[in-house]
Amino acid sequence: TKASVIFSNAGLFGKVITFRTFLKGLIPWFYILTIIIAIFGIAEPLGKPIILNRDEMGIDIIIALDLSTSMEAPDFEPSRFDAAIDIAEDFINSRENDRIGLVVFALDAYLLSPPTLNHQYLLSMLDDLELGSIEDGTAIGMGLAIAANGLRDAQGESKVIILLTDGVNNSGAVDPISAAQAAKTLDMKIYTIGIGSETPMNYHSSRYGYISASTADYALLEQIASSPQTSFKATDPNTLKKAFKLIDQMEKTEQQLNQLSLRPSHAHFWVGLCLVLFLSAFIAERTFLRSLP
Repeated sequence: TKASVIFSNAGLFGKVITFRTFLKGLIPWFYILTIIIAIFGIAEPLGKPIILNRDEMGIDIIIALDLSTSMEAPDFEPSRFDAAIDIAEDFINSRENDRIGLVVFALDAYLLSPPTLNHQYLLSMLDDLELGSIEDGTAIGMGLAIAANGLRDAQGESKVIILLTDGVNNSGAVDPISAAQAAKTLDMKIYTIGIGSETPMNYHSSRYGYISASTADYALLEQIASSPQTSFKATDPNTLKKAFKLIDQMEKTEQQLNQLSLRPSHAHFWVGLCLVLFLSAFIAERTFLRSLP
């Protein structure tokens, strides 16, 4: 006869939990967890804007450009005005970390842009400039005064005015020497560039008829400049380029730039995790955890 084992409580067999039974009990929780993660992933923005602060080297510059009719003179190809615009644009493109502004002057002077890092905006303003947009004259003192005022609240330790003119001061209520002294008192460095041939010239303008263009007042420009080394005579496009190249080698100062960026999103991770959990639970429920009939 075979020996038999007698259990006092046969109901104990119903309480034995196997690994398969344990996993089967987790299936509903997998689905619940999938729903929670999906809600969390949907709630997260695709990209959160953040401000990144970084220190760069840069200075504050204002270019003061003469718009008198004599700037149409053809001793620079195609004209003094066009050559000045082209070289100024090259200069701006080479100074990506500098805040640059623009003043124009003829009979009067106007601040078209305070110093800005938005160089594309500045370049578009240069492209839109036209001779004759301001009544004719050469108000060098007014141009300097407006430029100095535009730099007054600039943040950089180094503040620079680059004055380009081809004529003699003959307009405006502000004396050029007084304006230059005021700017220097505010620790602004002044560069002057006299544009044009060294002898007066007569030429015919399709817009203004016959024009007599005098030479720049180089003696005045040397007095205005911060030092003899910061006053230039540009008699052709090459010497004008050299003047801007020397200015480009100025000492730089540190200033802080704020940039808008986007924080990376983790949405793809949460979607992937939801998919893995759902498929795992779904496949397990219909294969090895499936109840037999």
